[in-house]
Amino acid sequence: MKLLIENWRKYLLDEGGRTVTGPGGLVEYDTYIVLYRSGPHIRVFYSNAKGHNNSGGDLPSIGYPGGVPKGEVRATKVVSQCLGAYQVKWSEAEDQWGPLLYDVVMEAAGDFGLMADRSSLSAEAFNVWRFYMRSRDDVQKKQLDDKANTLTKDTEEDNCGTTTAREFDDAFDGYGDMVQQALIDSPVMKVYTKGPTTIQKLEAAERLIKR
Repeated sequence: MKLLIENWRKYLLDEGGRTVTGPGGLVEYDTYIVLYRSGPHIRVFYSNAKGHNNSGGDLPSIGYPGGVPKGEVRATKVVSQCLGAYQVKWSEAEDQWGPLLYDVVMEAAGDFGLMADRSSLSAEAFNVWRFYMRSRDDVQKKQLDDKANTLTKDTEEDNCGTTTAREFDDAFDGYGDMVQQALIDSPVMKVYTKGPTTIQKLEAAERLIKR
């Protein structure tokens, strides 16, 4: 089951993540990002110029000759409800290399957007989604509802599971206004979208491999 857990333990919780260019960026480390799409699935990972995946350990990590950072994020589109968003199903990266991958997945999801895992979420992951909600002005947020239609009585498309949201807020066990406020306050009950600025920077620097 570990492969289904969104794990942010190795992710930076502020804006200090790696960049495409500049000191400590992809160009300096001669690293690329592979954006792989297959049906409802998006997979993004760091690679060398040949597009070889490093998350499985088949390439040397940074600090070694020819090494690139280890990192990968996978997301799958929800077929119905949850506003049709993509759900993160797997994530892992070396220190500071996670946020860049998440931004690429979020941009690749387009107007459908990206949301947290609905069944399992670490405390570190929750904090990062909260950072997206509170501090990322370049990211747009769409509100999700619970399956009881607490917020939007006549709309089913935004209904979504609350399992991971409940793990971090006891107010979901309350009634009426308490539950409504909990839904609004929870970073897990949001879908996040952003313009393709990171992808454009990757393409301009010739650091994006599409498959």
